[in-house]
Amino acid sequence: MKNIKYYECIEFDIGVFLLSSFWLTLKKKIKSFFLDTSRSGEFRSSVDYFYEEFSPISEPNLCFFAHYSSSGIVNDYVLYYLQKLRQLGFSIVLCTSTKILEEEKVKLKEKVVGILTQENYGWDFGLWKSGLLQLKDKIKNTPEIENILVANDSVYGPFTDLSEIFLEMKRNRFDLWAMSESFEVDRHIQSYFIVFNRQVIQSSFFWNFWEQAKYYFDKQAVIDKYELQLKALFEKEGFSCGAFFSGEKIQKAVSGSAVDVNPTIKLWEPMIYSFHFPFIKGELLRKKMLSEKSMDRLKEFVAAKGYPVSYIERHLNSKR
Repeated sequence: MKNIKYYECIEFDIGVFLLSSFWLTLKKKIKSFFLDTSRSGEFRSSVDYFYEEFSPISEPNLCFFAHYSSSGIVNDYVLYYLQKLRQLGFSIVLCTSTKILEEEKVKLKEKVVGILTQENYGWDFGLWKSGLLQLKDKIKNTPEIENILVANDSVYGPFTDLSEIFLEMKRNRFDLWAMSESFEVDRHIQSYFIVFNRQVIQSSFFWNFWEQAKYYFDKQAVIDKYELQLKALFEKEGFSCGAFFSGEKIQKAVSGSAVDVNPTIKLWEPMIYSFHFPFIKGELLRKKMLSEKSMDRLKEFVAAKGYPVSYIERHLNSKR
């Protein structure tokens, strides 16, 4: 990574960050070397799940939110995120691979229309597939639904007003869009937040895509088969595809040959401080990739935005 020049002269402790990034990359390579790859292509065509409905779909937007917690709880940062989506006009289906505790369901009933509980197999795309197919008939018979969002709990936020981002992306007239784009491996949209509009939802291609999607055992297989290919597949069918933090914004944020990176990991500071990006990846904080100075600045920033920093701290100190 060289010749880095950040937009609007962002203060960036690059030495510490690059060192932590180097060790993270090395750790992943060592881990992958010793992993049993015999199951990397393993998949199922179906999995076990059940759906518990709390209320009917009542909003023009519908979100399928992928969630995981080994302890069966729903963390405060997730509840905050769900509440912000509700305020944006979303009916939400929580798609989880853990059995939610009954006391946690009480908190959820005001925020979600139902909970889909699935065996822990298939990762986020598997959860989204199950949720979409569970409600397929209702969605098809509800033409008032304008957007379907697939999202997950891998980020903290939002720190900024999501409605402004939705208005901007609506003006751009994209058929589907993500919160961020990446050049890592191939140019693609990142799957932690993807919106499909009515034109896509009403197409046979959309439903064929999800019906044919497989439940993969290996996370990297899911990334390779679906996240990295989704943009190209839908564009091939004539749908327009974009991102709020687009490839063009990546070019503005950094110059030289460093564009082939995951921006949510390598460019998080200019994204948040210069481009008003609403989220930060939990991985950055969980794996302690920020210097103490950067962490202090982030806490001060999100607190000034009205986000409860304690939600992040509690999650980081809990068992995932």
